[in-house]
Amino acid sequence: MALSIDLTPAEIRREGWEALVSKLGVAKSLRFLLEYEKGHGNYTELRKELFAGQTVDDILEGMAKEGVIPEGSDTSGAPRGRNQAKKEKSSPAQSTGEICQVAGIYTVINHIEHPKKITMVKGKPFPPCAECKKKVEYRSKTAAKH
Repeated sequence: MALSIDLTPAEIRREGWEALVSKLGVAKSLRFLLEYEKGHGNYTELRKELFAGQTVDDILEGMAKEGVIPEGSDTSGAPRGRNQAKKEKSSPAQSTGEICQVAGIYTVINHIEHPKKITMVKGKPFPPCAECKKKVEYRSKTAAKH
């Protein structure tokens, strides 16, 4: 590894980002960075202008060309491209109080304040948020084999 004085600001940012992603993954790294920079303006409108007509694959290809991410890297584990995402079926959401029909790992999908993964046992009710006790929705991430 090069000394930090030998690196350009862009190289320092890239190495920092890679370190975060390797430890936390992309989503948690973004959440970490947002804790320190709240930003300004209307990102929704800016995003529409910046990425008009581009697919996720187009954006990732551009990032790879610029060296922001390694070419061919798996950036999220999510399906890539609009057509592929439409082809894959997601499991139905389960709400607090509903009985779990398939044991496995579930992710909270509608409660940004306290995102969590939980392990559920078949036949048990889905719990409310462990931190604030609000009703939440879950989606199956990984089904258990037993």
